[in-house]
Amino acid sequence: MTPRVRRIRSTNPIYLIVTEGETEQKYFEGLRRRCPRKIVNRIYVKNPNDTDLMSLIKYCCDQIHQMELNTGKGDRIFCVVDYPQNEKVIPNSLKMTGKKGIELIFSRPCFELWFLLHFKRVFASLNNREIMKELKKKLPKYRKADKRIFEKMEGMTETAISNAESIGITNLSDIRNPSTNVQELVKFILKLIKEEE
Repeated sequence: MTPRVRRIRSTNPIYLIVTEGETEQKYFEGLRRRCPRKIVNRIYVKNPNDTDLMSLIKYCCDQIHQMELNTGKGDRIFCVVDYPQNEKVIPNSLKMTGKKGIELIFSRPCFELWFLLHFKRVFASLNNREIMKELKKKLPKYRKADKRIFEKMEGMTETAISNAESIGITNLSDIRNPSTNVQELVKFILKLIKEEE
C-alpha cells in the first residue's frame, strides 16, 4: 500500500473506479473534481487501457491486493464497462466479481448511452453508431475522451438518473439494449458529496 493510501486508509473507506475506456475515465474524473477534498482523496479512478471484461476484473483484483482494499471495512470497487459482445463471459465475470466484492457498472450498447440519457429517455434498441449520432444531435461538439465532459452535462445529472432508472437493469446476466446502471455509481458519489456539505 502506498504511504498516501495508508494515511487516508486509517479511518476512511477507499473507493476505486476502474474504467474500460478513456471516455468513462474522464467523466468520473470530472465528477471526482466536484467532490470536497476529504472525499477526493478517497476516490481513485484508473484506466488500464483494456476493454476485455475478464482482463478488467483481473486488474480490479490486482488493485484490491495492491491497495489492500477490503469491502468488509467499507471499501468499494466499481468496474465500469460496456456490456460485452460475447455474452458467454457474463456468468464467469459475475462469479469472479461476486467473490471479490467488485460492483459491475454496465452500459449497453455503450457508455455514451449514459450521456444521451442526460437529454432524453431512450427505449429503442440502438447500436454504438446510432447512440453517437443521437448524442451529436444534442451535443454537437461531443468527442470521446473529452476532459470536460462531466462539466458540460453536470446540470442535467438528475435527468440522466431519472431516465436511466426508467430503463434500468434488473438482472446483470440478462441486460437488454438499451440498459445502464451507471446512475447507481453516480448516485453513490453524489450521496458522498451531500454527506460532506
